[in-house]
Amino acid sequence: MDESDNVVGIGGVMLSSPLQCFSVIRQPLKDDKRTLVRVTRLMRKLLNTFESPVYAFPDKKEPTAMEFLPYVGFQQIDDEVFIWQPPRKE
Repeated sequence: MDESDNVVGIGGVMLSSPLQCFSVIRQPLKDDKRTLVRVTRLMRKLLNTFESPVYAFPDKKEPTAMEFLPYVGFQQIDDEVFIWQPPRKE
């Protein structure tokens, strides 16, 4: 939410089979690098709570999606499919 209580971003994991990560980031949040770093850390923390892989499918209309998903920690496994592998438990 911004100062005027407008939603500027949302994200989470859809509890489907397979698990799917989603996010929508709007202006002015896209330009606020510090907030994007915090959002990325929160998303990683959320993803680390799952014991199964989480998939993501970049939005073709969002030009930065293909760069943002690897930044979060997803690995590209196909042209339009990314995967987050859960951390190994020792």
